[in-house]
Amino acid sequence: MKIDLRKATTSNIADVCKMHQQSWFEAFGSDCMYPENALDKWNNELQKADSLTFIAFFDDGIAGYLHLTATGECPEISDLYVIPAARRRGVASLLLEEVLCQFRNLTLWVSESNAPAIALYGSKGFQPTGKGKKDPRARRNDKKIELIFSK
Repeated sequence: MKIDLRKATTSNIADVCKMHQQSWFEAFGSDCMYPENALDKWNNELQKADSLTFIAFFDDGIAGYLHLTATGECPEISDLYVIPAARRRGVASLLLEEVLCQFRNLTLWVSESNAPAIALYGSKGFQPTGKGKKDPRARRNDKKIELIFSK
């Protein structure tokens, strides 16, 4: 499987929006917080100088995406999602490696029950900061933990 990474554009942002809504439902068991204007939100994100979205393509379709906001000294990855059919095939690793090449520091929050994601981030050099927070959107009594990457 050949994976092609590209920056998101207005021509493919609708697919990212759809994937975001699917991942939101998978993670939180409800529709995206703002489904009626989700496409507008994503188009606005593309216009921001501090916003960056990479899309992984394979077999003429989108396999996953990573979104981050680069404000301050430590940009934050807010979304990393891979469709179920493309999981465990290196898509998330390639997306992470793309941004790890571009930034000296990165942070993210991940559900403490998401062992596969925590293992992936750890394999790329992310370390827990010791910070945690409850996520009121979560279906289960789960909290998120902060991970940080520093070169």
